[in-house]
Amino acid sequence: MEFVIYSYLNRHPFLKKIIKWWFNLGLYFPERLKRQIINQIHAEMISRIMDFADRNGGITVEQAMKIHYEFGKEISEILKDILSLDTNDARSLTKIIKFVNKLLDINGKEIEFSSNRVVRHETKCFLAQQLSRYRKPYYCNLFQSIYKGILSSINPEAETNNLEITQSKRMEYCEIITEIRE
Repeated sequence: MEFVIYSYLNRHPFLKKIIKWWFNLGLYFPERLKRQIINQIHAEMISRIMDFADRNGGITVEQAMKIHYEFGKEISEILKDILSLDTNDARSLTKIIKFVNKLLDINGKEIEFSSNRVVRHETKCFLAQQLSRYRKPYYCNLFQSIYKGILSSINPEAETNNLEITQSKRMEYCEIITEIRE
């Protein structure tokens, strides 16, 4: 998959340099840019699920997770580049979570961190209340599957947790753990 904005930035190297600098400083995202990126991600997520279901007469949760894991593998090099990731540092890898969560207006903080392990608690999610209406709110798990795919592609020793603690399950925060096995 090729992100439209990334293709554009590759044709304009100076602008790409500025955008990378902007992202890495964690500066405010212009709303239009946020919408363009997250809309493209959502469209890709939905299209892949619908295509699989159409070709196979349905889809299971496990199959949806696998589809999103593969999607994460496909976009890993783009994120590695645009976010200037140090793939051997767990703190650097969590830039991925910060980036995606910023697109989704989700906020939190690192409560534990080292170069091998980061624990983030996301405490402000405008989707949590809406998702909590469902018995099993899979939306968050689909994004976590993407994150798992990204990590496995850029550093096979890096991993993240299965989401057990989430606001969509009516808990106080979402806990995302990023680790690099030694």
